[in-house]
Amino acid sequence: MFAILRPHRIDFSGILDFPSASWEKLLDAIGAARAPGRIPSAQRILFAGDEAFVFVWAATTSELKETLHRYDVITYTEEELKGRSEATRPVWLRNSIKYRRTDQATRHQCHIYNGLPSYGLAKMATATRRKLDQGYRCLYLNSPPMVAGMASYLAATGTDIGRAIANTSLVLSSDRHDHLDGDFDVDRMIAMLEEAILQASRDGFKGLWAAGDMTWEFGSERNFAKLLEYEWRLEELFRLQPAVSGVCQYHASTLPREALRDALASHKSLFINETLSCLNPHYIRPGLEMKVVSAERASLDAVITEIFSFAD
Repeated sequence: MFAILRPHRIDFSGILDFPSASWEKLLDAIGAARAPGRIPSAQRILFAGDEAFVFVWAATTSELKETLHRYDVITYTEEELKGRSEATRPVWLRNSIKYRRTDQATRHQCHIYNGLPSYGLAKMATATRRKLDQGYRCLYLNSPPMVAGMASYLAATGTDIGRAIANTSLVLSSDRHDHLDGDFDVDRMIAMLEEAILQASRDGFKGLWAAGDMTWEFGSERNFAKLLEYEWRLEELFRLQPAVSGVCQYHASTLPREALRDALASHKSLFINETLSCLNPHYIRPGLEMKVVSAERASLDAVITEIFSFAD
């Protein structure tokens, strides 16, 4: 197992190789704190796939290194990593994010991007083409101009758009049937997606792959408390329906920063491009309080900034 020591936080990687019975002893030894901003009974460690992170307020770096060494944890500080070239960094590390092939990552992903609204269309089109080739029905939800742009980028990949739409393997939509009286209806949207998953299987497809822009889906409504509820409901739907996968798109220029923080905290995996994703150590399991204290808010903002810089 590996660890990166950050200010008041430790990021762990390769945790599947660490004995589960040893976690409580390790947490006691390093003085792990309850996650800030969570309910009082929240756990001291937060897991995300093969990664985890903890908050530590009192111990010094030297004390933490010594303790982790006793548990055979290979440990680096941020400063140590900054002083190493890319070639000499640990193989599991790129900047502060561990990347994996998309097909090894979780199925409910988040794409946080910056710049022009059309930014990332090429990557999303390539991801869509991959899923079409794998036998999935692909659903893309966005504004009419973005849907037209997606059609153009898909055509550039060699996709026969007319044929794909005719045989229903491709659905490009700007419909907002999930809105009642102008309000985003979480229950209605989840029910529509669930029916779409079942219909894709009934029609002989391997499953449903969906990508949607959250600004467009929510329309003029700015109640982003509903957004978090929606993401948690999606997480549950993806857990119950193994035939569905997809990407929730968050455009930084059209959403408040708090929505981006909630997006980061509500997805196990981040979409980077059609072949790469990253496990997200900031993922919070559904049901935990999502009020983020200032110290953690800064940490989430730093990750969002890093995502932007990597995408550039």
